[in-house]
Amino acid sequence: MKKDFTLPCFDVEIASTLSELSNEGGESLITELYDLYSKSSPVILLAIENAFHKKDASGIQKQAHSLKSSSGSLGLLQMQERCEFLEKNANSVVAANEVFVIDELKLCFHKSLKLLKEYAGQKKVA
Repeated sequence: MKKDFTLPCFDVEIASTLSELSNEGGESLITELYDLYSKSSPVILLAIENAFHKKDASGIQKQAHSLKSSSGSLGLLQMQERCEFLEKNANSVVAANEVFVIDELKLCFHKSLKLLKEYAGQKKVA
């Protein structure tokens, strides 16, 4: 089950809106959200991978939904699109043992995280 993903990897406009906001300490919201995303998302990806190997489509759907939401809120549109696809097609992906879908999700995550980090760095973020 191959799908062409058409959304851009990173939407600068969404990230720009977040970078204009700041928390109580004056730190850009994009910094805070990047930190949270970079720490929590690998755990979710691992949970998706583990659920796949256990043939747990429901577990995949739950974790993909969570990752879809956080990715979209940061402007990581292709990551959001891939998670939505996985959420909707988890049963088929598991039944056909399509591990490449999980592998491509992980590759997209690393690319997306790199772009977000570069953007955040331009905004004087660690």
